Amino acid sequence: MTEQTTETRTRPADYPRRILLAVTGLSPQVVTETLYALTQELDPAFVPSEIHLITTAEGADFARHMLLDPDDGRYFQLCQEHGLDAARIGFDESRIHVISRA
Repeated sequence: MTEQTTETRTRPADYPRRILLAVTGLSPQVVTETLYALTQELDPAFVPSEIHLITTAEGADFARHMLLDPDDGRYFQLCQEHGLDAARIGFDESRIHVISRA
């Protein structure tokens, strides 16, 4: 297989890095709702290789608890329910970016 150039890539799946960037604030469900729409409602599906969040310190706490909790995090539940391999999508605490006043 030959390396594709940018000019010949026409589908998101053709790119090795596909980043879902979300600004969540206190609504981390934006991530799961968007991930669901991209992977279940698009044809062909868009499966990100990474998920990054931009949020506040309080929003980061919400996201860690509501999305990434190993027992009942909504991100892991969504992946399991819809056949997505959570291990192949780079999403962990290191990808939650906290903004603060400059």
